[in-house]
Amino acid sequence: MPRRARVLSCTNVYHVMFRGVNKRQIFFDDEDHQYLIDTINRYKIISGYEVYAFCLMDNHFHLLIKIGQEPLGIVFRRIGDAYVFWYNKKYDRCGHLFQNRYRSEPVEDEQYLLHVWRYILQNPIKAGICKLPQEYKWSSALEYCYGKACITDMAYIVGILGDNLKDYMQKNDEDEVWRNDHGRHRLSDKEALKIIQNDNMPEEKEKLPSWVKRQITAGISVRQLSRLSGITKNRIERMKK
Repeated sequence: MPRRARVLSCTNVYHVMFRGVNKRQIFFDDEDHQYLIDTINRYKIISGYEVYAFCLMDNHFHLLIKIGQEPLGIVFRRIGDAYVFWYNKKYDRCGHLFQNRYRSEPVEDEQYLLHVWRYILQNPIKAGICKLPQEYKWSSALEYCYGKACITDMAYIVGILGDNLKDYMQKNDEDEVWRNDHGRHRLSDKEALKIIQNDNMPEEKEKLPSWVKRQITAGISVRQLSRLSGITKNRIERMKK
């Protein structure tokens, strides 16, 4: 069965995630992290994209990116291929490094843009690595908080949040009360992640709709499930029917 076409963003902004195959580690030392950052920076000139946020974890990484003159597929084929070639050579291995294709989600309004931005920068907190986003070395939080030069295009987010940037970055999502698709009080990301982790997402495409329905029934909203799993909202909507 052919792959479904990716949902395109009217703003050209996407939340993109790469995960190691079978959730295996893809960064082992500072050199690994730095090489990927340098690769992303190198292709900014060629592809013309802007990076609003990044976060590199042990077995996956997130990017909040605005595409320029090259489409999403070409951009991430460049980044992924370059890193995998270098990584396989360094560790004397061969074969796939990333799980399937990268996952992408269109970001089409300012409120959701800020929510995704904060979600990406708070990944290390939710993983128990640190207490504040700016304490983590391999994300955009250092740039936003301290002006540390790296690869992030900060002007757009800074223009929206201004002096409230640090407070918004550090605010716990659980402080925001809103309702999910069923009208119930939304589960926190911590609660939703626990449900997802206890019911591992299947690799087989034919089992995915049943898995999605179980997560929705458990109280996870479509938007939250999309953000945490990397599956697009439109695809989740189709599968939950």
